[in-house]
Amino acid sequence: EEREALRETGLDEMYYDDDRFVQREIHKRPKPSHPLSSSLKAQDFQICITIIEARQLAGLNMDPVVCVQVGDSKKYTSVKESTNCPYYNEYFVFDFHMAPVMLFDKIITLTVMQRQFLRTGVVLGSFKLDVATIMNQQDHQFYHKWALLTDPDDTTGGPKGYLKCDISIITKGDAVKIP
Repeated sequence: EEREALRETGLDEMYYDDDRFVQREIHKRPKPSHPLSSSLKAQDFQICITIIEARQLAGLNMDPVVCVQVGDSKKYTSVKESTNCPYYNEYFVFDFHMAPVMLFDKIITLTVMQRQFLRTGVVLGSFKLDVATIMNQQDHQFYHKWALLTDPDDTTGGPKGYLKCDISIITKGDAVKIP
């Protein structure tokens, strides 16, 4: 019974030390975590995207705008008037709280559109990649990379322009590395 009482208090062993009995406290070890448990546990992420500029957009005298989409969330740059080489330098942050495996399947879509009044814009070209591609890069980022814009309805139609951007993924506790 005394031994059982000691176990309940966490003091289940006695040993002899310097002419007296000493009770040693036993700490229970945490169970080892399953290798997949960290990829299934929800975490905080930020996907940071800077749209720097576009070049060689198909067409003349246009008013381009860029739609930045991550999963179902969309954000837009300002409209640059009368140019096919707009300079934006606009920064967007998308916050997520989810399991990494779910985040890695999300698609990042960068779409350049011609602004149209009274209706949705005409798509000039777009670029898509999954979040996992960014996570597999050094420091989880693309820096000053040119995205090849293509027509999503006609992938054999050749380039529709280029979009220079930075894309990075930050998890809680990560140090932000500036190239």
